[in-house]
Amino acid sequence: DLGTCRRSKMSNSIPNWECVCSFQRARDLALAYDNCAAYRNVCLSMNCINGYFISSKIGNLCRCKCNSGYSGPTCAQWTGIWSPWSQWDRCRPECGNANGNRRSISLRSCINKRVLGNATPHDFCVGEAQRWTNCDPAACWLGGDQPVSKSFRLRGHFLLSSATLACVLAAVSVGATFLFCRYRGYNIGPRPPFESVYQQG
Repeated sequence: DLGTCRRSKMSNSIPNWECVCSFQRARDLALAYDNCAAYRNVCLSMNCINGYFISSKIGNLCRCKCNSGYSGPTCAQWTGIWSPWSQWDRCRPECGNANGNRRSISLRSCINKRVLGNATPHDFCVGEAQRWTNCDPAACWLGGDQPVSKSFRLRGHFLLSSATLACVLAAVSVGATFLFCRYRGYNIGPRPPFESVYQQG
């Protein structure tokens, strides 16, 4: 919609016409006659309180790009900003990776008006307050001077690395005879003969 033309006062008995431009249009001063050929920069009629304007190439569309911690059509609403991410915590659990969930966590805090004591129900930070990363598997120290890996095998069946080092060493000495071990309430054995015993890593 360019606008409308309306009749103005007579000049030397000749009627004059003038253009009433729409909101997005303006007069092109390069033309000698009245017109609505130019686009109006709608950003001039807006106010970005805590941000800056982004307009289309022809200036007929405009929006506010808010600074960090603000939102809304005019960037007037404080939403809070994130603190820097913390350092990655140590991997948990300390060793082993039987379930594939050995991870480290990093945290950050939302700095908003709640901290200043004058929050509104709409103050919030967009995003997550914690992030995770997977850790490499780590051998468990189960006694003695060497860590024992999780590769205990008994006739093709792998035993968990929760077996104590004493239990594994007993398996070495017993060989193909009957063996029964317990660790944290879990039974390991009796399943002779042993095909391979343990690995140190």
